[in-house]
Amino acid sequence: MALAVAASAVAPPVAGACSAFLATGNGLVLFGNNEDSSNPATRMWFVPGKLGTHGRVYFGYDDLLPQGGMNEAGLVYDGFAARPKLVTTSPEKPPIGEYELIDTAMATCATVPEVLVLFSRYNLQVMETFTLMFADRNGDSVIIEGDAVLRKAGRFQVQTNFRQSEHPGGIDAYGAGQSCARFAIASAMLATDEPISVGRVRQILAAIHVEGRPTGRPQTLYSNIYDLQRRIVYIYSFHDFQHKVVIDLAAELNKGRRIVDLPALFPRTYAREAFVAEKEAEREQRRAGRPTVELPTGALQRFVGRYGETCALGPVTVSLDGGVLVADYPGSGPLRLDASSPTEYFHLRLDKLYDVDIVFREGDGGTIDGLQLRTGERNEFCRRLP
Repeated sequence: MALAVAASAVAPPVAGACSAFLATGNGLVLFGNNEDSSNPATRMWFVPGKLGTHGRVYFGYDDLLPQGGMNEAGLVYDGFAARPKLVTTSPEKPPIGEYELIDTAMATCATVPEVLVLFSRYNLQVMETFTLMFADRNGDSVIIEGDAVLRKAGRFQVQTNFRQSEHPGGIDAYGAGQSCARFAIASAMLATDEPISVGRVRQILAAIHVEGRPTGRPQTLYSNIYDLQRRIVYIYSFHDFQHKVVIDLAAELNKGRRIVDLPALFPRTYAREAFVAEKEAEREQRRAGRPTVELPTGALQRFVGRYGETCALGPVTVSLDGGVLVADYPGSGPLRLDASSPTEYFHLRLDKLYDVDIVFREGDGGTIDGLQLRTGERNEFCRRLP
């Protein structure tokens, strides 16, 4: 689900309900996923490769933290929120941030074994609230849970929002008597003799998609079917499996780096527009409860700078744009900030799970020596850099 990447990237552990699976057979290697969450501002963006790196396409939200994607070598991944669990086996290794971990894998790896070598170099404590699944064009796949690694055995592998090392088959995945129906349904459908095809993968995604009232609940916001051998992606929007957009990764990467609003590629639907309207109303309610103050540009100038080179999210860059304070950190995109006090600022997204709060800390003599950044489950102090 809303991945994650880090606590904030994958979003809090019970916030969403994503599903993914690798299916092989009939000469095909297909990876399907449903992205289930509550932020309708979905995006797709392309990152052309540089010398020695793979070009890639990512899918996610307006915070531009990748939730899943594929590179031009035919490596795909997806992320899943999970109940928190300490990672204990790699404390002596260097730490790495969630965005850097995933983007490095997608930029430099072509196969599952290469991913495992990369991950073995780092302290994976950043993965305490999420798991990752990778698959390659050879039909290999793996689920990485931090300490535990589960390799594919057989024709398929399925992952949803629980740790299979603790709950094989999804039994009691969410508590006593609370097994994962999405996992069970997908596994059963994949275990039949029905030939693997894009149509069959679409049927499985439709069978395990999420929707319902109230519309504020997590919904299947988009679904992807990746053809890993042909490097083609079939995209479906807001659990509408009648309309699709097909992208050829190589052709799209040739157009350069860019961000695409996913819903704009599809016909309007009442279900999605009702969902968006509800989220906008919720945001306005939150905004009404967050009084703001007007501050002169001169008062904002002292916050401009870079913060926290070693922060998991960092570095955070703060700048001024037309008299408005803007924060930017890897994966976020520029965030225009509202002031609730001379040192407290916030940015509200359509989904409150992705709201950002920043508090600047004053040191001796009133100088700014750092900022506290809170988003999702992330709460981190970033020291100001010279």
